Amino acid sequence: MLCGNVLLKRVYVHKAPLYGHNDYLAHCTRVSRVKKWVSEMIGTPKKACTQQHLDAQITALLYTMHMQVSPVILEGTLVRLEPLSMDHLPALVEAAQDQRLWQWWTDPMKTENDMRHYIQTGLDGSAAGTIIAWATRSKADGRVIGATRFADIQSRNRNLEIGWTWLNPAYQRKGINVEAKYLQLTHAFEKMHARRVAFKTHHNNLKSQAAIQALGAKPEGVFRNHVVIHDGSTRHTHWFSIIDEEWPEVKARLEQRMLRFAKQ
Repeated sequence: MLCGNVLLKRVYVHKAPLYGHNDYLAHCTRVSRVKKWVSEMIGTPKKACTQQHLDAQITALLYTMHMQVSPVILEGTLVRLEPLSMDHLPALVEAAQDQRLWQWWTDPMKTENDMRHYIQTGLDGSAAGTIIAWATRSKADGRVIGATRFADIQSRNRNLEIGWTWLNPAYQRKGINVEAKYLQLTHAFEKMHARRVAFKTHHNNLKSQAAIQALGAKPEGVFRNHVVIHDGSTRHTHWFSIIDEEWPEVKARLEQRMLRFAKQ
């Protein structure tokens, strides 16, 4: 028979080095499907306990742990990411006046109604469980200075995308975006237990491509003729990602970058 304690220990050995001990085991033990599955395995007589069989069962077990998709406040030293709502509309409209922000944007962003549509898509996706959207607030002056989100959340595959991100130019290159991405990636990998976090951008947006790679994301390729922009032009989409095995190294590098900003 396969011991439930041995099973949970093996799950911990496989995945827990990426997360906090108590955090990960609490996540495992509170999922009712895990408890049910362990009970069934304990009750199965003379079950062959080969390495291959156990690894397959652990993989199946991990897939039952659905990602926790719900609004959450993420707060650091420089920035506070708070759940996006229509209450943020006036502040976001004010922060979005510089049209350089929207040079490579898919949808038009010139009017209050455009921003309202941007917020509403976030709220609709949140209700559907595929998006977690945030307004970005500077802690130095309390102003709302942009927005960002998790999108295309795939609980079954434990994948998500970070995107739809913009930041008022006056607050760029000050460490705010680095800290925001650190908070988002920490939540994705350590709380939602994502296996892959993706980023995408316009083929001509070299600044965004460089910033994404500076986070530690690796290029995956290009989707040619992928999107028709609102002005009729075509976007060839450049894709990048960070996977869970890479997260400890990426996290350490981001922490070093944040320290450098703190010393400025």
